[in-house]
Amino acid sequence: MRKKLILIILIITTLTLNSQELRKVENKAFKTGEKITYVVYFDSFITGKIFAAYATFMISPKIEYINGRPCYHAILSGKTFKKWDWAIYVDDRFDTYIDTIALVPWVFVRKAHEGKFKADQQINIDQFKHQAQFIDKRKNTNKVYPIDPYMHDMISAAYWGRNLDFSKMRPGSIFKVKYVFEDSVYTSNVAFGGRETIKINEGKFDCYYVMPEVQVGNVFKDPYPMKVYFTADDNQIPIYATCKIRIGNVRFELYSYENLRNPMKSKIN
Repeated sequence: MRKKLILIILIITTLTLNSQELRKVENKAFKTGEKITYVVYFDSFITGKIFAAYATFMISPKIEYINGRPCYHAILSGKTFKKWDWAIYVDDRFDTYIDTIALVPWVFVRKAHEGKFKADQQINIDQFKHQAQFIDKRKNTNKVYPIDPYMHDMISAAYWGRNLDFSKMRPGSIFKVKYVFEDSVYTSNVAFGGRETIKINEGKFDCYYVMPEVQVGNVFKDPYPMKVYFTADDNQIPIYATCKIRIGNVRFELYSYENLRNPMKSKIN
């Protein structure tokens, strides 16, 4: 009995220490079971509007555990509509496991099929040791590299960003997002644009918008070509995004949502 009691105390102590080693970030924006679906379309002066694909952000209904830590299992999936498969076939899925206390990821999984390109990758992110392990299952490679504290992947960064207090930001202010992708660490400057009312198929919404920085080159001619609009309420869900590329515009637009954490107060009747 005494040995069992000691073992229980050790387990509780270990779990407590693990919780205290990471920061605590209050999540007010999303919950388990949330599902948001978007339509993706391309438009240009030559082609007009082409509805090309759909994308879904969802969080598994149950909390899952990674390294003894409770996590949200967030999934981003996207696929081209069948009639456009001949032009560019896309069938992607990204999974990330986000710590419910610190809002940082522990595992990021990428399975992608884009035309002739295929990827089957996993990044194990050790938030205690500040290192990441990139595993490429198709190339059979494995690399461990150092990272900064509280690094994100590109999906977890979006959920973390939904909890930022945009009401205290001034237009033009810039915040940095550090994230891992494959075997490298990246830093993206994100400019806060301000507040704006936009109209989409689902109606009018009061929104904040941000502009992430990208690399200028063959695809982008402007370092801030993208605008991402978030509802100006406690959910702060992204409802619309537009991105200028050299041959036109790619747009994401809200199609449906369910199981939001808070009432959709930003919608203007």
